[in-house]
Amino acid sequence: MPNLPDLANSFKTLKEVDLNAIREQADAPFHLAVIGDAGAGKSTLIAQLLSGPRQAESPGLPPGHDR
Repeated sequence: MPNLPDLANSFKTLKEVDLNAIREQADAPFHLAVIGDAGAGKSTLIAQLLSGPRQAESPGLPPGHDR
């Protein structure tokens, strides 16, 4: 558990973080390669990544899925 001075330094550091730079990096385009054996589900994965979660689903792993 951090002591009080360490916690104060942590908050000071967080205040100095440039959130706009982080946002720009997060919004920047990127390339993703999906590779695997035939029949492994690459096309299904790509389709899901492009479409996003269905209306009734929340993003992320389904409940009960082991991480």
